[in-house]
Order: sequence, then structure tokens, then C-alpha cells
Amino acid sequence: MFELIGKNNYNSFYLFTLFLIYYFHRQCSEDITLNYEGKSIEMKKGNGVLLPIYSIHHMEEYFPEPEVFKLERFLPENRDQVVPYTFLAFVDGPRNCVGKRFALMEAKLALSNLLMEFDFVRSPNTTVPVDLSGSRIMLQPKDVTIRLQSRQS
Repeated sequence: MFELIGKNNYNSFYLFTLFLIYYFHRQCSEDITLNYEGKSIEMKKGNGVLLPIYSIHHMEEYFPEPEVFKLERFLPENRDQVVPYTFLAFVDGPRNCVGKRFALMEAKLALSNLLMEFDFVRSPNTTVPVDLSGSRIMLQPKDVTIRLQSRQS
């Protein structure tokens, strides 16, 4: 099972698609001045830095039809269409998340176990289409109720 879970399968592409909705927060470890387009930006040690990953992940030029849940974006044959440093679920570059592989493996195992045991059924209480106006920082659906129906019955 480990070999199957570790491979890029639809669980992977599903999780990558879900990761398009988050933001990333860091703190400056030292004073620094950034020069960008003729402007100086000073950051002091301890200042918070918020990367608007949700906004980047919803830019049409990087992710066409960003509001559409498209697993195909992350299929191996389409990976070259993702512009470097635009998919930032685990950030990127030399300081990306060291726990990325472990986190993905854990999420895939949890999702696989849930899908083996249960069907996910929308409750009549869930509004269609889902209202996603819950937060400006992180995508949060309002009033979504899902029932887990055992596959044993």
C-alpha cells in the first residue's frame, strides 16, 4: 500500500488542487532592505510577512479558470504548464517545506482510508453553489454540511 500511496495518483492531484486556497506567513529573521522597481522596502527583524498565496493561485495568467476544481492541472503531462514559483502550497526554492513529502503522504493515507470506508454525501443543509465569502485571508466555505455514509451498509 505504501508504494501505491507514494506514487502520483488522483489523490495527489486532488490534494494539490485543494492546496490552491491557502496563504503563507513568515517572520523576518534580520533587518533587510528590499529594492523593487526603484522603491526601497524596509523590513525589521520580527516583522511578519504574509504571502498572498490565495491571490497568486487565483490569477488567470497562472491558473486559467482558477475557480474551477481541475485535477488535470497537476497531471504529469501538464506539470510543465505550471509557471515556476506560482504554485506555493509548500512554498518553493531553497527554503521550501522540509516536511512536504511526509505531509503529502499523511494526507494521502488519511484521504485513502476515509474513501475506502465512507461515501461523502452532501447534506440538504448545504447551499449550492457553496458560499466561499467566509474570510479574506483564507478560503472558508459557509454552511457546508457533509454526511459520511458507511460503505458497509
